[in-house]
Amino acid sequence: MVHCANGNSFKDKDVPQLLKTAQAYKNLFDASTGFMRPRINGNWYSPFSPTEINNHYTEGNSWHYSFYVPQDIDGLIKLHGGDAKFEAKLDELFSTSAKTSGREQADVTGLIGQYAHGNEPSHHSAFLYHYIGKPQKTSQQVTNILTKFYKNTPDGLIGNDDCGQMSAWYVLSSLGMYQVCPGNTQLVLFKPSFKEATINFENGKNLRIESEPGSITNVSGININGTPGQSAFINYSNLIEGGNIIFEYKQMIAANNTFGAVSRPSSVIKDHLLVPTPIINYKSKTFNAPQLVSLKTINGKGEKIYYSTNGSTVTKRSTNYTKPFMVSYTSQVKVKAYGAADSSYAVAYLFKTNAKQIVKIKSKVNPQYSAEGPQSLVDGVCGDTDWRKGDWLGYQGQDVECVIENKDPKLISKVSASFLQDTRSWIVFPKVITIYTSVDGINYKEVGASKTAVGIKDLTVQTQEISIDLKTPQRLKFIKLVAKYYGQLPEWHEGKGGEAFIFIDEIELHE
Repeated sequence: MVHCANGNSFKDKDVPQLLKTAQAYKNLFDASTGFMRPRINGNWYSPFSPTEINNHYTEGNSWHYSFYVPQDIDGLIKLHGGDAKFEAKLDELFSTSAKTSGREQADVTGLIGQYAHGNEPSHHSAFLYHYIGKPQKTSQQVTNILTKFYKNTPDGLIGNDDCGQMSAWYVLSSLGMYQVCPGNTQLVLFKPSFKEATINFENGKNLRIESEPGSITNVSGININGTPGQSAFINYSNLIEGGNIIFEYKQMIAANNTFGAVSRPSSVIKDHLLVPTPIINYKSKTFNAPQLVSLKTINGKGEKIYYSTNGSTVTKRSTNYTKPFMVSYTSQVKVKAYGAADSSYAVAYLFKTNAKQIVKIKSKVNPQYSAEGPQSLVDGVCGDTDWRKGDWLGYQGQDVECVIENKDPKLISKVSASFLQDTRSWIVFPKVITIYTSVDGINYKEVGASKTAVGIKDLTVQTQEISIDLKTPQRLKFIKLVAKYYGQLPEWHEGKGGEAFIFIDEIELHE
């Protein structure tokens, strides 16, 4: 997309937006950690671990996606602080522990450190060394991957060969060339696996590749059609003209080997540069006492921040941010950064909650679906069908049992709780919910039960409020809710035998 946008394939009016979209990764790069970090409600996702596999990534974690900027590799290197820091981060990718956390993900296989060769997001990572002038490190990692993960055995292919990607990687890497950015005409060059290979092109021409390293490990130069050189890449237009590529190997100390050190490939966005969206820092999305809010630009160049706290449109006439401020009421904080251009909005919804209702949950929440903790159940914020936004509390393989303590008891006539069902994602409405009441928080009596008429075979992603009417209004001090989970998923479900989730959000006490 970026390559075409810089050419003539798109209308001129589309180019600025396409280039800005291609730079959106800058909104997610957390320089303090060196990783792409999810954002929720204007703030960084927390607690954050780069090894955690969760719903913020498709079949992977932050390690796998933090290097996935093929359209602007030069820009990514700059965000890291230059060649040396980027090299150190790449080295860490291949040398850190292979242990992942969070959700079990069958697609994450073929681990070398946190590099996962069994799935596409990692496939270009070994070749990024070329972009900092270190093609020898590319060769080392590629040789390691080819040796470990491509074998003539029943389990010789380490991952899912989606659309032939595993095989394509093998063919190109064995030939000593790889196109890191689709649409970019450059292919990086490195030590081939074969001594000789010939590629026959559709235009009738052919390319002969020769590589005889003997006992020497590193490429020292490349001779293309009789012309020696130190460039570690070739343009596609030159490649398909055919001829001969000879990889040269000379004994020398590493410091004197200039192959690929100066003449490097490039993938860069130069025009319509993005001003990243600021971060809104706060302690909690919900609060019952005034809390401090601070704003910060990320990956920027001294842009000024303007904001509003009532959801109004932000312009340069809005409040100029100079220091942290207090929020003491339900607010919609909107923020923009202005510099050479203006950023997109950062928005945080902050909700003041009822301090007179205290929630305690006996069940163990799944850490990936913990919302803002137990008080999320009485914060007045109802989760919607997009449960990946993080507003729901999720419990797997267990009933949900929680107690609400009313510090200022009032007459209650009805108790309701909201649940979500997304059967394909293992989230199923509870079989039944039961309400108990108590005056001392120790001795409880059942006051009613209710269940949904929606079955597990209803694949619609939906929410439902399940209510229990009390026979007579009661002044309740303690209310206990127990939701019985579905159990193991049935035979027809693709996750058969797995334990179902209960997703619960708002519990309301109606006067």
